[in-house]
Amino acid sequence: MRHGNLVKTLCLLVWLLTLTSLSLSQISTDWSNLFAKASPSIIALVSPDAKDIPKGSGFLISDDGKIVTNFQAVKSGGNLLVRFYDGSLLPVKDVLAKDEAKDLAILKVEGKNLPFLQLGDSEAVKSGDEICLMGSQFLAEGVLGVGFITGFKELMGVGRLFQTDAFISEGISGAPVFNPKGEVIGIASFHLSQAQNINLLIPINDLKALLKQPTEKPSPPSKPIPLDLSNIFDQALHIAKSITGATERSFTLSAIAEVMAKAGRFEQAIQIAKGIDDADDRALALKNIAEEMAKAGMKEQAQTVFEQALQAARSVNESSERSSTLSVIAQAMAKAGQFERTLQVVREFTYEKGLPLKLLALCYIAEEMAKAKVENQTLWEEIVQLARSIEKTDDRSLALRSIAQEMAKAGQIEQALQLAKSFSEPFWQSSTLKSIVEVMAKAKVKEQALWEKIVQVARSIENEWWRSKALSFIAEAMAKADMKEQAFQIAQSIPEPSHQVLALIGIARVLLGVEE
Repeated sequence: MRHGNLVKTLCLLVWLLTLTSLSLSQISTDWSNLFAKASPSIIALVSPDAKDIPKGSGFLISDDGKIVTNFQAVKSGGNLLVRFYDGSLLPVKDVLAKDEAKDLAILKVEGKNLPFLQLGDSEAVKSGDEICLMGSQFLAEGVLGVGFITGFKELMGVGRLFQTDAFISEGISGAPVFNPKGEVIGIASFHLSQAQNINLLIPINDLKALLKQPTEKPSPPSKPIPLDLSNIFDQALHIAKSITGATERSFTLSAIAEVMAKAGRFEQAIQIAKGIDDADDRALALKNIAEEMAKAGMKEQAQTVFEQALQAARSVNESSERSSTLSVIAQAMAKAGQFERTLQVVREFTYEKGLPLKLLALCYIAEEMAKAKVENQTLWEEIVQLARSIEKTDDRSLALRSIAQEMAKAGQIEQALQLAKSFSEPFWQSSTLKSIVEVMAKAKVKEQALWEKIVQVARSIENEWWRSKALSFIAEAMAKADMKEQAFQIAQSIPEPSHQVLALIGIARVLLGVEE
């Protein structure tokens, strides 16, 4: 039985542990939003016979399937699979370019409209800059590291590398390294354990240079070979059913069912999925089929197949894996717009040794509700209620902040503001207000009464430092919303001098049209 779903959920737990291990005075960047957005673009490289043992991390740099990783991950050759955040797998079709000295490789998988990361400029990186490393969610040893650029190092035959205090484990090698803007400025590579634990990063401009090098393209066949799709499916199905290994058989049948669904052969795909022995694989195969049916506009039929997927997930013996699979299905149902049923499924999640399944699911559902511009107050109240039922304090606060931000995106700003006001800790009040006003600034909200209510909530924060920080966020956001005079008035009223300066400088940047 596969354990990919269980391992995937460890990612957010590692994120929380990272938050608590670093003091707020050291790390000023809130990486949680970037973590949620970047995860779908970050992959693990695995071999077909060991799909739960990552050889390293990597990330997508184009929507057509170009992937960056370390040369060490592909050095031994052989067939490789790319494992995505949702557990899906794609075979590596080609190695487009590689540089052994710089430990870089560019791979290719087949795909369209894949999520990819934006590349920054490593020439702009300075010592002391904050960074965040994000590895594949399937790495049991941890997926995220936060730290600083501590210097630069020249290695013979390699060139100039960044040095960091963020630890690079073997599995996180190949992971993207982000700056606070969410741009990739490096790639995790070297950990020199015999040299005082030096962790080194490859500058992203080295990758850009490798991308410019010409790649060898295979010559097309002289005559196209006609292929019949039915024959291909029949042959693949015949081979899959003859596989004696239960894990391999389940994996191949799942792949066939998913591709058949993409081809619109839903009934046949469902029958194949129902014949998969492993309950976890069966549930995920049915989930994939339901997603394709929803995309095709078959909403009622999709709902039926989602229910079959849930039934299969409930039969998974191991409780943590069962909850993890239910979480993946719930997220797919939310994407299909089945919000009320999705929230009912979330109530089935059990608390499994601190794994943040409910947190992960609720954040995703809130995001989908915002995209759909859901105005149903009962649904928003229910998702808030579910977030408040999360046992761990940090998990609960993260979920509520994320929901408040998505409420604001859905136009439910006053409700989001009430949620921000409900926090007792000044950090979470300030952080949630920042999330809300950033949405308002982007939407150019100019309703004076709303801004006054937000300022009022900020002024109610008892801690002067966090109150000042919240007001500085609001002042800069008001300037971005073209309310510059009001922003200046707020900045002048900030009691703590350093935050008053930051607010004024933020307003100046907006006036100059300069990005932070």
